[in-house]
Amino acid sequence: MYMKLNLVFDSLKKFGISIVFISLVSCASTNKRKEMKIINLRNDLVSFWKEAKNKDHEKRVNLWNEVIEQKYPYLYSNQVWRSESRKGWKDFKAKKLKETFSYYDSSFEKVVDMFDSFNETLSRQMSKYSKLFPGSDFSNTPIVVLPSAMTFNGRGGSHKDYPDVPVLYMGIDFISQRNDNIDILYSHELFHIYHVDRMKVNEEVFLKKGKMTLPLWLEGFATWVSGEFNEDGRIDELLMDDNFESIDKKILRSVSLRFLQDADKLVTADKMNIYQSWFNMDQPPVINGLPSRLGYFLGYFVVDEIAKKNDIKDMVFWDHERVHKEVVSALQHLK
Repeated sequence: MYMKLNLVFDSLKKFGISIVFISLVSCASTNKRKEMKIINLRNDLVSFWKEAKNKDHEKRVNLWNEVIEQKYPYLYSNQVWRSESRKGWKDFKAKKLKETFSYYDSSFEKVVDMFDSFNETLSRQMSKYSKLFPGSDFSNTPIVVLPSAMTFNGRGGSHKDYPDVPVLYMGIDFISQRNDNIDILYSHELFHIYHVDRMKVNEEVFLKKGKMTLPLWLEGFATWVSGEFNEDGRIDELLMDDNFESIDKKILRSVSLRFLQDADKLVTADKMNIYQSWFNMDQPPVINGLPSRLGYFLGYFVVDEIAKKNDIKDMVFWDHERVHKEVVSALQHLK
């Protein structure tokens, strides 16, 4: 769904892909124009479907492997299928490709339109950053715009070989299928890039030092900021999840109490089930009878509570230790 803070990314040098530069007004206060690196797989996808659309499923899979994955093997192995960490990834891939091709049969033009609108939407959202966060600058952030085969809509983080260069991945076909509000989604994902850079979150901090309050803060803050940029958005729209449409804010007390049980736990690689129970859609809800992904919902209101007494321009720089104290305090108040 939203960017899951997958902090291990493949080196862009290994992609072997062309980079499209678009000139945007920098979010820096100097108002100079800087070039954004947009790595867009739109033409690869169009070439694939031109050959595959009238073929049977087996031939489509072969063409997908030939036109898409053989050109970007590390990208699809690590970001889409996660073959090293996902058990049964081959079955998962087979299932997702079947789902993907079925959607392309009915809606491929919609997918292409979404690819084509990416730059314009990105530019629109970035112009808002210059007002709320003067000095923000995404010109060093490579953004990969790809068909994710219905596995994610937004994902980002850092690569171990490039600790100072955040990378953002946007799964356009899944965004199209979900009918995501792209203004909300892109502002959410851009904030992750901006925030992680200011906060200096890396793999070591996230997996070895950060407690469960850290992802709550990161996801809640991104959701909150997307609301500031899209003022008419309801909470279910900001979360892009209809399951929250009729949720009563009164549940904040019980959700806060439940999260406090996990707040001091570390987000370790061997205990990701705790993180997933709060932030992944495909996990059972952490509280029976309520939607999954309660971490996003709770995080939004935690940040909203903290922002009442603090300047968001300062909040983005808080380290994980300060964040833990502030989040726990807010949870205590919300309960």
